[in-house]
Parts: sequence; C-alpha cells; structure tokens
Amino acid sequence: MPSGWEFADLGSLALFVNGKAFKSSDWKGSGIPIIRIQNLNNKDAKFNYIPEGHTVEDKYIVEPGDLLFTWSGSFGAYIWNRQQAYLNQHIYKVICFSGMTNKFLFYLLNQQIQKFTEKSRGTGLIHITKRELQSTKCLIPPLKEQYRIVDKLEELLSELDHSRSTLIHAQKQLEVYYQALLKNAFDGTLTFDWRELNKPIGTSETLNEIKKDREDWIAKQLQEWEKQLGEWNEKGKHGKRPIKPRIREKVSQLNETTLSNLPDLPNGWSWITLDSFAVIVSGVTKGKKYYNQDTVQLPFLRVANVQDGFLDLNEVKSINVPPDEFDKYRLEYGDVLYTEGGDKDKVGRGAMWRNEIPNCIHQNHVFRARIISDKVNSVYCSMFSRTRIAKNYFFKNSKQTTNLASINLGVLSGMPFPLPSIEEQEAIVELLESKFSIIENLEKSVLESLAQTEVLKQSILKKAFEGKLVEQNSKDEPASELLKRINAEKREYLNNQQELRQKQPKRTKKMSKTRNIKEVLQSSDEPILAKDVWQQSEHNGDIEKFYSELKKIKASIKQVKEGTQSLLSLRS
Repeated sequence: MPSGWEFADLGSLALFVNGKAFKSSDWKGSGIPIIRIQNLNNKDAKFNYIPEGHTVEDKYIVEPGDLLFTWSGSFGAYIWNRQQAYLNQHIYKVICFSGMTNKFLFYLLNQQIQKFTEKSRGTGLIHITKRELQSTKCLIPPLKEQYRIVDKLEELLSELDHSRSTLIHAQKQLEVYYQALLKNAFDGTLTFDWRELNKPIGTSETLNEIKKDREDWIAKQLQEWEKQLGEWNEKGKHGKRPIKPRIREKVSQLNETTLSNLPDLPNGWSWITLDSFAVIVSGVTKGKKYYNQDTVQLPFLRVANVQDGFLDLNEVKSINVPPDEFDKYRLEYGDVLYTEGGDKDKVGRGAMWRNEIPNCIHQNHVFRARIISDKVNSVYCSMFSRTRIAKNYFFKNSKQTTNLASINLGVLSGMPFPLPSIEEQEAIVELLESKFSIIENLEKSVLESLAQTEVLKQSILKKAFEGKLVEQNSKDEPASELLKRINAEKREYLNNQQELRQKQPKRTKKMSKTRNIKEVLQSSDEPILAKDVWQQSEHNGDIEKFYSELKKIKASIKQVKEGTQSLLSLRS
C-alpha cells in the first residue's frame, strides 16, 4: 500500500441516495426532466417530465455536477451535466464530504465495475444491493494526491477519448465508402473504363437467353415429375403420389412507375426482376409434425444465420424432416438467401451459400433464390442485396406488424435487378471483392485499435488507484485524517437530516394492509422478495387476489430470480 493511503469501504466515503419511484401517471410532456437509466447511458434517449409545482423531496433533486451511479440493469458512474432534474429509482445520487471531489469518486466507481459485477445478483437484469455496494473496499489516497490523480486522469483519458473519436469517425467513413462502392458498382460507374476498353454487347440477346434458360428449367422439372409419376403408377400407386411442381409460368413485371423511380443505367444494361433468372422458394416449417414417418436430422439456417452480405454460422441448429424434404429444401452452392422478416430496415438482407456445411437446408423464414441461368453471376446477385436500391425496395414493400416487418414471395420475386452482360458482372465482382478486402482489413484494424483504447483506459485507471500514476508526497496529509473528517461530517449531516424530518409535520399513513402491490414496491428503495410484497400488501391472507392483481400490472413489474426466490421491483 502506498505511503499515506488507507483501505476504506465505499460506504465510509459518501452517502448513496436512491431515486424516487415516480408513477408513470405523473409523467408529462414538459416540466422538470426525470433521470432514468437510459438517459444516462444513451444521450439520445427521450426524457419524461414532472410538471412544475409538483412537490418532490430535496434528496431527489439533481443539480449539474452531481455524481450518479446506476445499480440495476447496468453499472456505471456519471457526472450529471444538464439542467436541474429529478432522480428516478435504480440510480443513486452520491453525496461527497470533506473536499473529496465528485470527479475522484466518479473514476473510482467506474474502476470498480468488475467488482460490482462479481457481487451482483439476478440472472436477467443484474443489480447490486446497497449493502454490497457500500461494503466494497478500495484504496484511498491523501486528498491532495486525489487532485493530482484526477488531473492526470483527465489529461490521459482526454487523449484516449480523442483517439477513440477519430477511430469511430474512420469507421463511419469506411461505411460511407462501402456504400459508395456499391452504388457505383450497380449504376455502371465502377466499370465505366472497363466498358470503354471491352465494348460489351447489349443485354437484348442476354435477356432472350435468360428467358430460354427459364423455359428449359421448367420443362426439365415437369419432365422429371412425369417420370416419377410413371414409376409410381408402375409400382401400383404405392406410397406417396409425386406432387406436380408448383411453378410460376409468368415472371414479375416492372411497371412504369417503378421504373421511373429507379436510377438510369448505362447503355446495354437492363432492369429485370429477380424471378426472371431465379427460382425462389420458402423453407421448412419449424415445429411441423411428421406422424409415423421416418425422419433425418439435418442442419438448417435461421434468420439469425443470414446477415447483411455474410452468413453467421457460429450457431447452426438442427431439425428432423422426412428424406424427401431434404431434396426439396437442400442448399446448393451459389444459392442466394434472403430473410423474410425482422426489423423493417433489415428485411430482405441477403448472402450467398458456399457449401459451408454439408447437407444443410433452410427455414421457412429464409427464402432461397436459385439462379437457373448462366447469364447471371450468383456473387453479383447477392452483392446487389446490400445496396440502398434493394434495401429501399424491401423497406417500402414490407408489411409491418406490431413488432416486426416481413416480405412475401411475391415481393421478393418482383425485386428490380440491374443486368449488364455476364462479362461485366464478373468484372464488377472482381473489383468489389478486391476493394471490400481492403475495407475489411481497415475495419479490422480500427476495431482492434478501439479495443486497445479500452484496455489502455482500464490500465490507466488501475495504475491510478494503485498509487502508480502520480508521485506521492510525504508532506501530504495522510488519508487516515481525511477519513476521520468524512466520518464526522457524515454524522453531522445525518443528524441535521433527522432533525429536519422531526420538525416536519407528521403525515398520517395508511396501514400497510391497505396498500396495493405498486404502492408496496414504490415504498422500497430495493427489490423485494415476492412473499414480502404479498405480506405487506392488502392481499395478505388471500394469495389468489394477490396473483390476480400481479397479473394485471405485470407489464410494470420487473422480476429477478435469486436462487429459488423472486425479487420484484417497478420498472424504471
């Protein structure tokens, strides 16, 4: 331990005052803002307000410069730098004494996050009790050294923040460059020089060849079905009758309105629809029952596996299906996969299958587009799904439900697609893959550098609170004297608060048995055991009524499991 330093628990350094459980019925569109956790960890989060004139105890008022600490859901210290506000529950206002600055405690609390996480409770939304928080022991330097530590930390961390901002800006610029490349690739700009040099023929002949390829494919499918049907008849019609392929004879057409909203293409290019050159099918339905049928277990792709331009195969689940469904839903090299549903801005994201997993099929929420003409490059097709044109098409044509958006087979079939010659498609793919490789390497370097800034930040904080960041001065008053003063000031502060409470007129309170569940939870600074809520509520003795009320207000209740017991609190 450095000279002059002392071990102390956090509870001996400051007071931790929990926020008020404001009723949502009190929230308005203007007035004094209420600080909730999302207002601290997300600068863009909207505020709720308490109207002017609403009576709130002084301890719940937060002024600019006050130190706050979130103790439920996520842990973190924050210096409040906005207007005067009211403090919501699940956040402590930290009251400091004897010159110990908010800034020093701010850095100290954030440096202790790992310790708080180890002491936390709950499985879904973690939290730390006030007792566990206050009992956390830390090394405390003399007061003058605290000031030197804060000055040095702000100098070093300011440099780190600047570096981090520069890296984040570079990351955004790479995304801008990526989108610009895609735009230029599919409007012909990227291969302008290539066309000047190679003079490709127009796509009129290519369109005829694509049409013939589709007709040949349809004829082949019907021929195969007729063959299977003949064999089935020869065997005395035993077993399942072969099903005639469901084939859309006509392809989707782009109307004048759609074409007028699409970018102009170079001479020799054409706008066509996806189903002009691809057969699109949905996949296997999860949970389907196959009574008395033999099944095989196969890996299958879900929406989570199909990302924007790539496949995430870290977790691929399996499903049992009859053998004939394997033939129906199996994936082949070059298949382009599109997501059916999700957030509206992520619907229709696509990626190409490259036989990464043997004998793999796909779920019904993932469409498979199998290209049936050698005049369309599969990689070129999958790359187009990343463009703004494709994303805007899906965004405009998706159907929105309560939580998710979705597209159907018809919408995907009619997606506009810019078609150059196959030679130019291959040139575009080569150029894009080369440039994407550079972007990916740069992104990787940026991410590694961002990770290093966080490691360096933690290293700086660790050194600061081990006494290794600034020099010690033997003339500094030792921390032991500081702790004595803090203790005396805390006692005086608490005594004054008690005297003020005693002078205030007493208000009559309802007996605990007349309180409903919300009122019981609002009266507590910390989560309460479910059985204690029941005993303190008006339903004590009638468990059925208790659960009936709990069911009605479940949306406003947060429940955390602790072993075999449940802790209840109101959502912030």
